Amino acid sequence: PNDWEKKMLSRIRKLLGEKGFTLMEFLIAIAIIGILAAIAIPQRSAYKQRMFNKETKNTLDNLFQSCKRYWKDNGASSQCTSAAVSNQTYGFTKSTKITITEDDATESDFAATAVNSEAPKVTYKIDSLGTIIKK
Repeated sequence: PNDWEKKMLSRIRKLLGEKGFTLMEFLIAIAIIGILAAIAIPQRSAYKQRMFNKETKNTLDNLFQSCKRYWKDNGASSQCTSAAVSNQTYGFTKSTKITITEDDATESDFAATAVNSEAPKVTYKIDSLGTIIKK
């Protein structure tokens, strides 16, 4: 094709508008997506860990609050366990993912530990004052 034909083809292409991506544009888009994924995946893992930890601590706090109501009704020397307060009266509901162990269940010596099966390396403990610490 001569110069005139090339100019005409160029004008026709501009009028019609070329559609699609060039290979370079496509590679840049893939690189950007890869960078975003490299940032997001570790953040998602950390977010899930925080969520599991929060769920475990909330369960321990819920147990403690339910036991407080239990002791008010049954006396401070009564043994409060998660089984004793798992009813409508005291309102404790344990997640199937969380394992609770009551070390001592009277009001003055209350202590319990909890482990979430989704985050088994982290154990939390609650004392008779309701203080939750990472064990």
